[in-house]
Amino acid sequence: MQSIQIQTAQHVSISYELASFRDRLLALGLDLILVLVCYLGLFVWNFERNLAYGDSLIFQLLLIPMLLLYQFISENLGRGQSAGKY
Repeated sequence: MQSIQIQTAQHVSISYELASFRDRLLALGLDLILVLVCYLGLFVWNFERNLAYGDSLIFQLLLIPMLLLYQFISENLGRGQSAGKY
């Protein structure tokens, strides 16, 4: 496995291993599965309630931020790691 070494301004060497392509792909897959499970859960909840069109718009407005902001929110709350990276 590849590693990277960084020299800080205080002349301290920091070394860590880089994630392989397979590990990154697995983490992305786990994140996508998590988003899809949430999406399907909201879809089933919406379908079971048989919501009117106006309420369905609210449902759709919940999905867009969830899908677009998942990476940003999860990595900020997880200190740089999404659920798939743990």
